[in-house]
Amino acid sequence: MSSLSPSIRLQVPALSGARCLMLAVLLAILALLADQRAALTGDFAEYLQMTVSAASHGGTDVRADDIAAMRGLLPADLHGQLDKLDAYRRDPVNTPMVPGFYPGLDGKIHAIHFPAYSLLAAVPFKLFQWTGITPLLCYQAANLAMLPVLALALLHLFAGAPAGAAAVARDDRRAALRAGAGVVLFMLCGGWLYWSWSGPEFVSAAALLAGLAWYCSGAPLRGGALVGLAAMQNPSIIITLGALPVLAWCLQPGVSLRQGVLDTLRPRPLAGLLLGGALAAIPVLFNLHVFGKPSIIATISTARDMMSVGRLHSLFFDFNQGMIMAIPAVAAMLLLSGWRGVPLQERRRRALALLLCIALAIAYAIPALTVHNWNSGAAGVMRYAYWSAMPFVFLLLWRLRGAARWPYVLLAGVFALQAAAMSAGTTYSAVELSPTAKFVLQRMPKLYNPEPEIFAERVSGRDDFLPGSMQVYVLRDGNDIWKALYHRAVPDAARKLCGASETLSGSGVTRRRGDWIYLDGPVRCITPATFSPDRFSAGPFVSAGSGWSVLEQSPGKPGGRWSDGDVSRLTVAYGQPGMHARIAFRGRYFTGNRRTRVVINGVDMGKFDLQAGESAPIPKAATTSGLQIELHHEAPHSPGPQDGRQLAFYLEQVSLQ
Repeated sequence: MSSLSPSIRLQVPALSGARCLMLAVLLAILALLADQRAALTGDFAEYLQMTVSAASHGGTDVRADDIAAMRGLLPADLHGQLDKLDAYRRDPVNTPMVPGFYPGLDGKIHAIHFPAYSLLAAVPFKLFQWTGITPLLCYQAANLAMLPVLALALLHLFAGAPAGAAAVARDDRRAALRAGAGVVLFMLCGGWLYWSWSGPEFVSAAALLAGLAWYCSGAPLRGGALVGLAAMQNPSIIITLGALPVLAWCLQPGVSLRQGVLDTLRPRPLAGLLLGGALAAIPVLFNLHVFGKPSIIATISTARDMMSVGRLHSLFFDFNQGMIMAIPAVAAMLLLSGWRGVPLQERRRRALALLLCIALAIAYAIPALTVHNWNSGAAGVMRYAYWSAMPFVFLLLWRLRGAARWPYVLLAGVFALQAAAMSAGTTYSAVELSPTAKFVLQRMPKLYNPEPEIFAERVSGRDDFLPGSMQVYVLRDGNDIWKALYHRAVPDAARKLCGASETLSGSGVTRRRGDWIYLDGPVRCITPATFSPDRFSAGPFVSAGSGWSVLEQSPGKPGGRWSDGDVSRLTVAYGQPGMHARIAFRGRYFTGNRRTRVVINGVDMGKFDLQAGESAPIPKAATTSGLQIELHHEAPHSPGPQDGRQLAFYLEQVSLQ
């Protein structure tokens, strides 16, 4: 009897910890579902059609009965889309193509997305139909069904903690608590934003994180299967299967490279990788069968020329949609914590693991950069950036796995910052500026120049950006323009910004992003200040100094003055610093003169063709309200023996811009 008691004492806490964890997760799921209305987000039309088709006839092709069933589920304002889909189904040759759908080799219309997520949602869809629950909640149910799976994976991760953390390894209740904390962290790294979506982002993220946790903690079959499941809807995740053995080796500093290779070639790890690859191949084979192509969506909805370094940077660091908006505290903790007091070999392995996770995230992102609507329909952080962040979340959890005592104060700050990030992510849509982006653009506009399509769509509130648009996009606050964006082909951006009667006033610093130009503020639209020489002495703005001839004025026409000598001087004063950024001198040259050197407040601004309308920038315009101007003429000379003046430029107007 006494020989059995140690076994009993070891097993009961494990069961109790796992059961408590599962109970807590299930109660959380029920609470979320009970308070959630069915949400139609992302590419819901395609996913809903495949779900309805799978639940009704076990296929994915669009049928008349499927459209009729969708009419009963969707609000009336969306029935017009169903009418177009029905017409396209009946005559795909002579009917305009419906986005998201394409004819298959069988002549029937199919959704272009991989079907795995819709087939998964078809199970709760059918169940909810039978029980009278709103069938559209099937997507939230499918998403949340991944939480128990993730909880079990994290429980396995923490229950198998190394011997150095013996107190944790033996206490499975504590392991369950830590696994629960891991589930909460997952929700605070984008899960809270996407759990209610009718799209596969949540499932892919949870399956990827669970797969990483299981494989690297000694359950390679389950790990490979979960990574394969994640890749069934987002195929670039399949790259993870090649990285898993390397990542597992990096996380075990005491294992040599040779031993790591041998461990990978053992039957179970190898079978796990093959199983993941087989699952990931199913939707590809399905596409080959239905469309004759491995991925029809990659064929018709992507373009390689859309891939750019700017897009890649945006996916990670943009203040509206970048990955950094989903995991700010996780990223900071990975970079700044966990390095001191760690043996050199382990530090090197940690650095290598971090670099591998960065490489994985970039590899995930590359296919997304070619998608036309890559940044459409996001919930805070963009969809691709959300699930691409999971390797970093896993890496932080792995570091915590090896800690006998968690840094609770530091982790409290991490959880608080992540919660704040999720709260901010719920306050704006994919066509609105985030609070962070708005703050930076209004206070430090020179520091933030997002991809043109991101700025254009979020300040206009429309998801319709065209690369060659002739529109001027403006972020303004009352009369002040904080930032503006226009294509270099726009002939007169100032006129489009301010109208025909006004011009821009302010610093007006411009920065280019390809063919697009950013105008940094603050600037404002004001009535331009223009003065002809006959008004120089009538007001305080412009007065003529030395180097000018007498005023010449024909009846009914503005007066003008010829320059006289090598240098002509003007004094300009205006009330408010920063009101004007440039100054122009309208007039005509005397024979032999083509350009004029302009010196403003002692600063040589260079030579300008004043007759052609070229304007000179005002140095330190933001703090300047008075100008001492010298016009150094190119070749002044006398018009004839009876005229002793040395003429070069006839000034008709001074214009402050």
